[in-house]
Amino acid sequence: MKAPNLVRGNAVAYVAVLFLFGFVIAYQLRSSLETIHLERNLDFYVPFLLQPFTNRITGGDHVHSWEEGRQSYDAGKPYSVLHWRDELLSVNGRPFRGMSTYLGELKRTEYRPLPLPPDFEWYPFVLTTRWSDSSIHRIEVSFPHCTCGIPGAFEATAVWLVPPVFCVVLGFATVCLRPRAPLAWAFLGVMLSLSQLQFWPDWYPGFQLTSTPMAWSDWFRIPASGYRAFVQHAWPAAILLAAAHMNRGQRTFRKLALLSAAAFLLFALLHGALQIAWSEDYQRFAPLYGLLERHRTELTAASLGVVAVLAWFRSRRFGLVVLGALLLAAAALYWSRPITQGTWIAYSDNIPRFDVSVPSFHNTPGFIVLLFAGTCILGSLIFFRKSFTVRDAVGLLLCVPLATDAAARLGGYWYPASRGPFPDYWPWLVLILAGFGLLGLSSSVLRRTSPASA
Repeated sequence: MKAPNLVRGNAVAYVAVLFLFGFVIAYQLRSSLETIHLERNLDFYVPFLLQPFTNRITGGDHVHSWEEGRQSYDAGKPYSVLHWRDELLSVNGRPFRGMSTYLGELKRTEYRPLPLPPDFEWYPFVLTTRWSDSSIHRIEVSFPHCTCGIPGAFEATAVWLVPPVFCVVLGFATVCLRPRAPLAWAFLGVMLSLSQLQFWPDWYPGFQLTSTPMAWSDWFRIPASGYRAFVQHAWPAAILLAAAHMNRGQRTFRKLALLSAAAFLLFALLHGALQIAWSEDYQRFAPLYGLLERHRTELTAASLGVVAVLAWFRSRRFGLVVLGALLLAAAALYWSRPITQGTWIAYSDNIPRFDVSVPSFHNTPGFIVLLFAGTCILGSLIFFRKSFTVRDAVGLLLCVPLATDAAARLGGYWYPASRGPFPDYWPWLVLILAGFGLLGLSSSVLRRTSPASA
């Protein structure tokens, strides 16, 4: 089909794709460029965290704070009057409703100019907190300066800008060439999820190295927060949609796969809504978040069980393999082994900190889910090899280093910022091989959905 005819015949689809691409690329460029800025300037400091969907303080850094008008020091060491589980009532006079209030006021205060003559105007960061004895206190917090090493501009761009933008552009280019193909849309969903691959929490005490939309001050914060959480949880639905397309001859399997994909998609939408609520106004959604958090392990096991049932309907031999993987994953999810071993280390501030030693195996749901998904994909290649081409297999194999890297980081065996086993070239090897692998998979999608193959 010629290009003009393709555009005219799919005008509505192209309008939707153009609108979606504009939103996604605007978010991705802003997020990536802000991350590069944070990595190279270290100018956004978070002194403490809050327990999700509450206003209780937890996970603080070694920061200096004092009651308003009573600044004091203890022999030059950080001194703080903030306590674990204090309730945060307001930030710079704004009632605390969600993380956007806290992070937004933090950024606004830290990015204000330094006090200069002749006025020497000072902008303090003031919290109103309620202590365990129900007393109300107004507390000022100071922010340290970091003299840590920073990555070069090329390195930061090559890691934080090029890979996610590549995933976004490749996914949308595939959809533009096949706007009516469910397999192309499934590939786009996987690419968007991959562009938001994350090994670290959204925020953490200390200097921030990655961007979070919750700290943005304009209207774009709300849809960006929801989009990020949605695509991070939507990849199972995309994979099931692809499986349904590739097994169109299996009616029962196809219907069950589509129903399961819809269920996973609704679950991803729920996560997006909860992320927006935690950013803007969490109180009405706190019971729902608590319910999901209490049953997180059960929900994860149930999600893996859905995949095992689908595998059984596709092939009993394949179903037995996936069932075995499910039993191992469920045992791992319910086997709780806390991290209790480590070493006390005195850093340059002379404050001892406990550096944990990660056991050879521990309960990390992201790591377990990734291993289960990898088992399913590998099993599909073996049991249904006649349905795959050499191009499909090579594309997936080229992504193995990326999957290995993600598993090591999700499992806590490598630090999120670690450069891997071969620091000089491992990150570039992973990214380059994955790029070629994804290009191969994109071409395979186009081949499978061309009018000649229909």
